[in-house]
Amino acid sequence: MKSKLLQTALVLSVVSGLGTLTVTSAISDATKPQSEIIPFVEENWVFIGGAEVVDYQGEKAIQLGVKQEGAPFGFGAAMLKRAPFTNGIIEYDVLFGETRTFAGLSFRAQDAGNFENFYMRAHQSGNPDANQYMPNYNGIQSWQLYYGDQYSTPTSYSFNEWMHIKLVVSGELADVYIDDMSNPAMTVELKRDEKTGGIGLWALDLGGPAWFANFAATPMDSVEIAGSPVPQQPAGAGTVMSWQVSTPFERKSIEGTAELPQDLVGGLSFQTLE
Repeated sequence: MKSKLLQTALVLSVVSGLGTLTVTSAISDATKPQSEIIPFVEENWVFIGGAEVVDYQGEKAIQLGVKQEGAPFGFGAAMLKRAPFTNGIIEYDVLFGETRTFAGLSFRAQDAGNFENFYMRAHQSGNPDANQYMPNYNGIQSWQLYYGDQYSTPTSYSFNEWMHIKLVVSGELADVYIDDMSNPAMTVELKRDEKTGGIGLWALDLGGPAWFANFAATPMDSVEIAGSPVPQQPAGAGTVMSWQVSTPFERKSIEGTAELPQDLVGGLSFQTLE
């Protein structure tokens, strides 16, 4: 159900040519974004599902994952209307309780089902899967495939306090900073093709919502990556690392058969996929 909800809710809305945006204060000079902060107003954002603009913990924030009456869980998203993003810096503050909460950022979004995704798991604080980078393809989430220290890092969160997050994105790499702006918590190798796309925030409330504040996005042609991704580990013996996929054919042509008809196979072409 969560996968279906995210597929339908992460709707891309990219609108360029907005007017001048006002700059608001961040929580401290040490973590203040170095570019203009984009206020959470309808001029700048498309709000989806359980999303409410609130004053919270001293900040003008957006609360995402607000449960609707009678719903077993809550989901909310905010999609940025500004010009699309390829490379550069994305920063924001996030706050959640010691609850079962997912709080994430989508970027380079092509549509509702295809985007890069970084998110935090509040309930896994301190564990190896406290957070995760995950590419989304055609509405399919792939967290089971992209796991381990290449894609996540054990992080102990400060509950009910603002934490500053920064992503530095360049080509096929991204540095992820969590509170410590001098050293990236991890550097990931992005799996989707480098394409310009939209940006969004989202949260899933399975025990509590998440709040976001002081969002800034700075597209840049060139930006320096400070860290290095964890190398790909060799697969264990017996692991299937490639397979062949045929061109499409009519399902009815194999109904009632236990083996592929040779005349069908002869008319197909095959591509090897890693």
